[in-house]
Amino acid sequence: MSVRPTLADLISQVRLLISDPAGASQKFSDLQIQVQLDERRRDARYMELNAAETLVTNGVVKWTHFYSDVSYWEEGVVLQNGSWVNVIPDTADLRTGLWTFTAGTTPPVFAIGNYYDVYGACADLLEIRLASFAEDFDFSTEGTSVRKSVKSTNIASLIKMYRQKQLPIEIGMIRTDMSPQHSTVEERDVIP
Repeated sequence: MSVRPTLADLISQVRLLISDPAGASQKFSDLQIQVQLDERRRDARYMELNAAETLVTNGVVKWTHFYSDVSYWEEGVVLQNGSWVNVIPDTADLRTGLWTFTAGTTPPVFAIGNYYDVYGACADLLEIRLASFAEDFDFSTEGTSVRKSVKSTNIASLIKMYRQKQLPIEIGMIRTDMSPQHSTVEERDVIP
């Protein structure tokens, strides 16, 4: 498996968030980061984008900005209008999910592509890194104190913060507290 060039920006963002700059001392390869991102990938098929109207002269409305409710898109997003014709934006901010059409385009506009739970992937990578410190311990000798646990504590705090920012995960549940004829009803819950 090779690293997809369409993920280069997201891989750089993950490296920044986990403090693992590319180079000789990096802890994770680009491929390892891509694998973690792919485990947190969400596929968007005809996700309707929100249209932000702009008032121009004499109260005429022009739609130039379309944005998604989600962030961190992989390069290669295809946008289509309500007639299922591809439309090409003038600018695209894939980190925030904002596309701009200078001349404007009429809603609806739909996105087809992949977006990622970057914070969830960062927390996963940091947990892998934290596991490598499992054998580290604090010690003192001849008046010198070495505290290796501080690194683990700091990484654990960062993991907690990223877990709070990650996208919710949808799981299926079967209720067993109902009568037999309703016991196979599947409920959907969202958990952080």
